[in-house]
Amino acid sequence: MFYKWIVCQVPTAQKKNFSTAQEKWGSLINSKGFLCQFGGWNIHNSNEACILSIWESKKDLDYFMKYEHDFIYHKIQQKHTYSSISIKFFEEIESSQEFSFDLTKEFILIKGIKIKLVPSWTVLRKQNSHP
Repeated sequence: MFYKWIVCQVPTAQKKNFSTAQEKWGSLINSKGFLCQFGGWNIHNSNEACILSIWESKKDLDYFMKYEHDFIYHKIQQKHTYSSISIKFFEEIESSQEFSFDLTKEFILIKGIKIKLVPSWTVLRKQNSHP
């Protein structure tokens, strides 16, 4: 598996717009190799949105970033809803102390950051949607 870790600084006045745009990433389910995406607000910094996207492989994510990402990004008009963004990629989860993402819980832990999960941001690949 391959992981994309996204952290956005969102001005208070843009939090609703950011959240509304984040809810529109549902077309990810049509991307080859996509498994899931979820996130929410950092409980220690309420203007920090944290999102984890999980892919079958780096090759699948690279393809998505090159050919599909910008179309979705511009369509949902998320560009002006945050003041900064940080994106990191990794292949392995280092320890269970840094990650705990049971999506049935109110809070999840990603990269050691406690996040209040926003269920409407969650995108899950449909079972058997890709051969």
